[in-house]
Amino acid sequence: MNPLPLVGANRFGYSCRRPYDEITIALLPASLPSFAQCLALIKTRPLQTSAETLELARAYGAAADLYERHLVFFPGEAASLRGLARCLLAAGQPGQALAVLSELPPGDKEKAANASLRGAAYGALGEASLAESHHQQAQAAAPDDAEIGCAFLRDAVFQPGLGAAGLAEHAAALAAILPAKTLPPPEPLAAPPVNVGFLVSAIRDIRDLTVLETVAQAMDSRRVKSTFYGYRPAEDPINAGLRHCAGQWRDISECDPFTLAAIIEGDGIDVLIDIGGHGAPNHLAALALRPAPWQASWLGNPGDLGLAQIDADFVDPHETGGEAGRAGTRRLPLPHGAYCREQAPPRRRDPSRRQGAVAFGADIAVPQLHPELLMAWSAILEAVPGAILVLRDRNFLQAGLIEPLSSRFQLAGIADRIDVISGEPQAFYDQVDVVLAPFVEINPHDTIEALAQGVPVLALAGEGRHRRQSAALLRRNGLGALVAEREPDYIAAAVRLGLSAEARAAAGALVATALADAPVFKPAQVAAGIEAAILALAGLES
Repeated sequence: MNPLPLVGANRFGYSCRRPYDEITIALLPASLPSFAQCLALIKTRPLQTSAETLELARAYGAAADLYERHLVFFPGEAASLRGLARCLLAAGQPGQALAVLSELPPGDKEKAANASLRGAAYGALGEASLAESHHQQAQAAAPDDAEIGCAFLRDAVFQPGLGAAGLAEHAAALAAILPAKTLPPPEPLAAPPVNVGFLVSAIRDIRDLTVLETVAQAMDSRRVKSTFYGYRPAEDPINAGLRHCAGQWRDISECDPFTLAAIIEGDGIDVLIDIGGHGAPNHLAALALRPAPWQASWLGNPGDLGLAQIDADFVDPHETGGEAGRAGTRRLPLPHGAYCREQAPPRRRDPSRRQGAVAFGADIAVPQLHPELLMAWSAILEAVPGAILVLRDRNFLQAGLIEPLSSRFQLAGIADRIDVISGEPQAFYDQVDVVLAPFVEINPHDTIEALAQGVPVLALAGEGRHRRQSAALLRRNGLGALVAEREPDYIAAAVRLGLSAEARAAAGALVATALADAPVFKPAQVAAGIEAAILALAGLES
């Protein structure tokens, strides 16, 4: 007898097929409980446990699928609904995450966690005021929860009008709730090598990990001995890049901050470097326990961490705009910048080959679409007849985003001048004459990508590191002529490039010339600068 398919579907749209035959069914006693009842009696929650493991490994799609399967048998279970929402957020689906959170049972006691997730979802949708409101509710309900405080700060950088001082104040308030340890100043090391630990288990932008891989491979192993603290074993595919770097690997997937601090101290780390910033609450709490004599922040943090236990920020001086760091934190300058990538010489483009209207471009996420930026775009497009603005699709076309984005563009008067296209970087930048960098950033990776494709980038040097990332990178790499100090200057420069083919050609030639010897594409130079900062922090001459 041919098996007959039994098809079921849950409210999330997941369907499954299980074969059965009539003879087998007839042999089953009537008292036999259903499969769903049997699964409900299993206390280990195998689907949920596997989903949580995959979520830690950043396999968000696979984790979401298992959370959904678990919810078929345990509908309305709050922990799995939150897990599913987290995965959807990480996968760039904030609208769907909000829909999942709406199914949380009314009596669920995790009010703070739920409000925090809603805040993150609204933040990803660019609804800054709603995001701030929910994050404030979460903090009010759980004022001593570091994870909730970090979630607020991750979104705070995108709040319109919030400058460096405001970010620093919020960061200091978060640092004040962490259990902390204070030690006497350490004695300088007598000689290299310096044992350096890198906290890499939770990184806000995966491209920061590529920077670390590139720099770590270029460092002198006689002067710096590296240990990487990350999720999952070194053999896991997500750790493929760092696996090839010299040094040891520590899997800290199951570590609480106290255990993590004990492991770091036991490893004899001299200089501990965090690259997760407020994207990594466990890191922050471990750093407060002072497991290493010297501790520093690099990448992943567009502002102050607020911790007295952070001895130094490794920064490009162009990022800071001259403002001092928080009391007790040294700002160690990186002479060749904080960012690099392994790349063949930047692509040379012939601007005259592009036909049609002038196309400005932006590779930008929804939270970066501030009203001030939209109005600047409006002024630029109004002054350049026929020009269009091409946006690289960052899930802009998904359900729940099209309508609110269209409304914003209409309010700015540019809805009919916007085009959203998908595709790999080269295909996108082939459609663009000039890139307009956003006013708020957490790193300059998109600017690096545009330059690698030979496209000139125009940036505004705003107030605070989170508003200077692209401007700093351009200045560091000989492209200061493409940086504007004030918003009117930014608009005027874009208009000039839009109206003049000769000006665009000159800007393209400037990019090609400057980047031929720019440190951003010479990892050994950037690595040497970071190595020198590490040695200086430990009291050694470079």
